[in-house]
Amino acid sequence: MTRIHNGLADLCSRARSLFAQGRLCLLLLLSCAGNTAQSGDLTYEVTGSTITITRFSGLGGTAVIPGTIDGMAVTAIGVWAFYKSIGLTNITLPGTLTRIGYGAFRGCTGLTSLVLPGSVASIGEYAFSDCAGLTSILLPEGVTSIGYGAFSGCTGLASLTLPGSVTSIADYAFSDCAGLTSLTLPRTVTSIGHDAFDRCTGLVSVTVDAVAGGYRFSGLNRLKNVTIGNSVTSVGGFPNCTGLTSLTLPNSVTRIESAAFQGCTGLTNLTLPNGLTRLEDTTFQGCTGLTSLALPTSLISIGGSAFRDCTGLASITLPNNVTSIGANAFASCAGLTSILLPDSVTNIGEIAFSYCAALTSIVLPKNLASIPPYAFFGCSGLTSMALPNSLISIGDYALAGCSGLTSLTLPKSVTYLGNSAFGGCGGLTAIYFTGNAPSLGWWSPFSGATSAVVYYLPGTTGWGSTFGDLPTKLWKAQMKGSGLGFGVLTNGFGFNLSGTGTLIVVVEACTDLANPAWAALGTNTLTRGASPFRDPLWTNYPARFYRLRSP
Repeated sequence: MTRIHNGLADLCSRARSLFAQGRLCLLLLLSCAGNTAQSGDLTYEVTGSTITITRFSGLGGTAVIPGTIDGMAVTAIGVWAFYKSIGLTNITLPGTLTRIGYGAFRGCTGLTSLVLPGSVASIGEYAFSDCAGLTSILLPEGVTSIGYGAFSGCTGLASLTLPGSVTSIADYAFSDCAGLTSLTLPRTVTSIGHDAFDRCTGLVSVTVDAVAGGYRFSGLNRLKNVTIGNSVTSVGGFPNCTGLTSLTLPNSVTRIESAAFQGCTGLTNLTLPNGLTRLEDTTFQGCTGLTSLALPTSLISIGGSAFRDCTGLASITLPNNVTSIGANAFASCAGLTSILLPDSVTNIGEIAFSYCAALTSIVLPKNLASIPPYAFFGCSGLTSMALPNSLISIGDYALAGCSGLTSLTLPKSVTYLGNSAFGGCGGLTAIYFTGNAPSLGWWSPFSGATSAVVYYLPGTTGWGSTFGDLPTKLWKAQMKGSGLGFGVLTNGFGFNLSGTGTLIVVVEACTDLANPAWAALGTNTLTRGASPFRDPLWTNYPARFYRLRSP
């Protein structure tokens, strides 16, 4: 046995290598750390009664690590011990080994297969990274943690089985393993680091049984088959996996991470779990192949940009428990023709439905207090919108560019209209206010709506000859209960309508004033302030009550 006296120089050399890799390492040199010695091609360090292999100086071929040296157990492969031993093709590790250190076999490009003994509990950072020739690894039961970048850059790795003992997979552990085609994450895994499988572009099939969330399989265009186990509670995601077409999430899942399916353009069929309460930000952004989606009744909130740019989405129904819709949630869903907003919704974020050009009508929730800025900006196909009696304010540009709107009725609860709230709504001809004149922003809410007339009701205040640069007109219509044309006629029950000039009047009817369910019977245009009305079906009801309203 030959004693090595240049241990300090060796450690300094390894420190320089660490700095070259862009990672900072603090080396503490303690006099009691042990002795360094040589056995054949192996340099080792003795600590107490155990041995750590610190360097391999052989030319390559097969290396055999003994279980003992001088009666002491070999328990660890140290930092950079076999670093860039490119001639190494095979290695035998002893059953006494418990730990493989930082960069221990990094860059051993000639190594083709690896069998780790059952005694190994942890695999250190970058331990086998850039072993491009490695095609298979047998990880034993007993391994609990796989370190940062441990197998990163093992581009030849075609198969991998993670044992049921693994609980932790660190950041980038298997990143750039482009040859890997299938993977199963066992349910024992409770921690998966950032981009642990980043750029594993050959993956076709992934099975997730791990309870840990936070994982990402990003940009894997070949990935087609994903199975999520019934024990999984959190789904990390598969963003930009364009080959993924169908996925069922089990009811055990209670959380889907943000951007989980962002950019999955091939996804056409997805089943969400029943217990899900929130869709995080950008969950389905850019899923252009998604045409419909059933949302679970447990859902409470939809995050920002959750469905943004889902251009193939034609319709969606929000369950009755949803209270909040985030900013940009459905922005640029160009194919969306209808959406049902339940009365449970109390908050809609800015730009939530902007540029939904195919949306033709929408009924807003009855408890909504505010339409935020740009909420329906550019919805050029929108022809009708029912505003709730709870509405207080309409924000800047909220309905700007809704050129298909021809008329709109604002409830008396509205007290504020923002700048250009209806800007560019060139199709507007009539805007009906049922309450007092609301306050305005710095400039007109109707900029560009030059053909519109503002109508207001008798008894309301704040109106002048113009409002927001548009002309105003008193809307006053009444039914005449006497005279020619009133009563039972040959073509039904009739009465005459009169009003202030040329007005559009909607006649409604109900059968019970105690519990009225008003239904529109017809729309009449008063020519020179008058128009007849006939109800040919009045005999079908035991009683019939009528009222007038603006469009």
